[in-house]
Amino acid sequence: MKKALSISMLIVLILMLPACSSNTSSPNESNKKKDVILEKMTATEVEQMLKDGGFPLKEITTYDEKTDPNLLLGRPNGYKSKALVNDTLAIQTAYDNAEVSDFQTIEEFEKDNYLLGVDVEVFETHSLAKKRMDYLQSLSAPLVYEYDYLQGATLMRVSGYLTPAQAKQYEKALNDMANGKKPKYEAKK
Repeated sequence: MKKALSISMLIVLILMLPACSSNTSSPNESNKKKDVILEKMTATEVEQMLKDGGFPLKEITTYDEKTDPNLLLGRPNGYKSKALVNDTLAIQTAYDNAEVSDFQTIEEFEKDNYLLGVDVEVFETHSLAKKRMDYLQSLSAPLVYEYDYLQGATLMRVSGYLTPAQAKQYEKALNDMANGKKPKYEAKK
């Protein structure tokens, strides 16, 4: 009887051990809390995160099915969200290099020009986003003068009026968001 009781107690103790153990996983494992989950973000949320990270951006324009200039929002094989925000550095560079009338202000110039910043398009799948990027890159300049960056189902289109170094900051920001980190703008001195 004592032997049976001892064996029973041993079994109970063995079964209780996992409940008493602590989680010893390293902080680099997938259970680490991410600051950003790009896969769940809308285009507007991506752009707001860029603004919050200090990028030199103006007001965000969020498109709907009626205002989308490409007529792709919500349509088959199109994106599920789209937003545009102008970058002050791109606006100034474009204005300085454009042939504008002496009476046209930089504000009027900005209203007349479409991609002077960052256009974000979020698709249902990576393959749809990749197809859109491939299409845009197949167009010949100067029709599309931009840098294109892709992470998952998020396509970021950055104005070609930015220098390669300035555009790389947006690429890094998108990569950071894809890796769960908040983007941060680093102003060049």
